[in-house]
Amino acid sequence: MRTSTRPTLRIANAGPRVAVSLTALVLIAVPAGAYNANFFPGDAFFHFRLDAPTAARLGEAPSPVFQYERPDPNTIVFCGYAGYAQLRHDRIPLRLRNGLLEVFARLRAAHERKPPDDGTVSDDDEREPFALHVFAYNEQFDLTRFRVALKYNESWVEDAAAFGHDRSRAYYAQFARDNALTLEEWRDAAIVAPLAVESKPKNRPSSESPDIVRASRGIKFIVLESGDFGAYARRAAGLALWEVTSRAARRLVSDGRRWIDPTAAESQDR
Repeated sequence: MRTSTRPTLRIANAGPRVAVSLTALVLIAVPAGAYNANFFPGDAFFHFRLDAPTAARLGEAPSPVFQYERPDPNTIVFCGYAGYAQLRHDRIPLRLRNGLLEVFARLRAAHERKPPDDGTVSDDDEREPFALHVFAYNEQFDLTRFRVALKYNESWVEDAAAFGHDRSRAYYAQFARDNALTLEEWRDAAIVAPLAVESKPKNRPSSESPDIVRASRGIKFIVLESGDFGAYARRAAGLALWEVTSRAARRLVSDGRRWIDPTAAESQDR
């Protein structure tokens, strides 16, 4: 049993601490023999989509299971999988679960009040089903120092090899495709703890990826109000997200440099 306390630009033949030039970072093609990359034990987060069926199951299960969603869920390669496809949260705290469900209900209601992009409204509105991007992080993950949607994984090559894949074909499946952010991510990987999970070691490629990791405590959820991972990683001004912990849920807005709580700012101004 492995216990760890420690978005998609693909770069082949690169080690976790390798120094690379910006020109090297323009490699965006999936290397031959690449795999579908799910959650690695060295990643800082586990990403999943929260839709109505998932929310319903979350409301009923004391130990919910979340399904990993890759940054390009519609892109599939045919050389198997690496990583873990599911996260089970054992005995999720009631306030953490309810906080996530309350955020989902609030944003879903706002979405349903919003007319379609073309301004028309009809009884048979066929817009895509509502869903949110959610990142499970260690509760200690510091949004003021580090960036949302960056994996900060310095062991990604070893993680891929643990699933039976050749090191020479390892690639970094990013959520935020930005050269400067990639360099920052690798620079700070050693000081950002991976998501605290328990996982069984793997030593073979997976044609399917049903494997599961478990978390039992110290988790929080970061919920995005839109799906532009790169903009969130850059903290683009005006974007909003929700930080949901076992204590409270709060909405944070970016001023272009940091995430701030508008309600706290208003109370300070009084």
